[in-house]
Amino acid sequence: MQINMENLDLSVILPLSTTQVKDFDDFFKKAIESIKNQKVKPKNLIIVHSNDKMLIDYLDKFDFSDIETIKLQYDGEPNYCNQINFGVKNSDSTWVSFFEFDDEIGRAHV
Repeated sequence: MQINMENLDLSVILPLSTTQVKDFDDFFKKAIESIKNQKVKPKNLIIVHSNDKMLIDYLDKFDFSDIETIKLQYDGEPNYCNQINFGVKNSDSTWVSFFEFDDEIGRAHV
């Protein structure tokens, strides 16, 4: 299998349930910045979010700049495993990676 090292056929799946976590904004900005700074860019970022109004407003206003971002609302009870599975089912990429809002990855992680 030939792998394109400029843009990898990879979806990064990020489940979110609320912004009501201490320092959410700082953690989230750093997490997204670490995805932007990847040497090899993922195909897209799939955010599987709850129906929390504050979270939806936050995501709608956030500048993801050059990251192709797909926002999927998960209407069930927010649950990490279920939200990850929902993201995987809705991804059309060959590969997936899981990510949390307080994660940061090194420049050559992907």
